[in-house]
Amino acid sequence: MNYTGIDYHKRYSVACTLDAQGRKLSEARIEANSPEAFERYFKNLGGKTRW
Repeated sequence: MNYTGIDYHKRYSVACTLDAQGRKLSEARIEANSPEAFERYFKNLGGKTRW
C-alpha cells in the first residue's frame, strides 16, 4: 500500500506519495487543481494508494 498526502492550495496542490516503509515514491506540483492532473499523478504511481 502507498500513502499520499495532498497539500491543497487555491491555485495548485502538492502531492507526495510514500510506500509502506516511508520511502518517497513520487512528488508533484499539480497546477490549477485539475482533475485530469490528479488522475495522471495517481495513474503513474501504479498499485493501491491510500489518501
